[in-house]
Amino acid sequence: MSMVLQKEIHLLERRMLDLGGRVEAGVRRAIQALEKRDAALARQVEDEDAEIDAEEVALEEACLKVLALHQPVAIDLRVIIAILKINNDLERIGDFAVAIARRVHPAEKPVLPWPAQLPMLTAFATRMVGEVLDAFVRLDGKAARAVCLGEETFKRAFNELSGVLAQPLRETREADVVDAALEYLSVGRSLQRICGHAVNVAEDVLYMLDGVVVRHNYQAIHT
Repeated sequence: MSMVLQKEIHLLERRMLDLGGRVEAGVRRAIQALEKRDAALARQVEDEDAEIDAEEVALEEACLKVLALHQPVAIDLRVIIAILKINNDLERIGDFAVAIARRVHPAEKPVLPWPAQLPMLTAFATRMVGEVLDAFVRLDGKAARAVCLGEETFKRAFNELSGVLAQPLRETREADVVDAALEYLSVGRSLQRICGHAVNVAEDVLYMLDGVVVRHNYQAIHT
């Protein structure tokens, strides 16, 4: 790897990790805004998403420029391809943070207790994002595989949330109760999508390290 290319790739990595940190923080703020019915914090999440979108486009253009100017091969090429794909997944995670923030209605009082599963799912999803970015930095295939395997744990917790919310939906026709249950379920689904994008990133890290596509290949993830 030439020194110039090495510096260019290092800069791309730093920009991607900075974007990841902002996205991870956005998810945390979105769920906090929903829990506290904080409209100002929800608007902050939406405003910052515009900056995330702009950086996603700029980072993609920077990656394409490096590809065109340096024509990297082998591991260098895989790193840049991984950054391109991770960049897109991070932007999508930001979109789901906005989807959560848009559920904030400060004038309304929750008519159902805040489900205990939601903070747990939030912590799990954001931890997966942080861990997979750390795996990228440390070139840690074991940590990336752990993120992939963690998806099953998240699914079980999400199913538990769905079961908790199914009860009020079965027992009442009151519009406020139904709306609250569906709102919490929608938030859970957004967190599930965030978890899925974190797994996508983990798969890209494994491709970067080994040059093997593990998507839809659970045997490869376990090895």
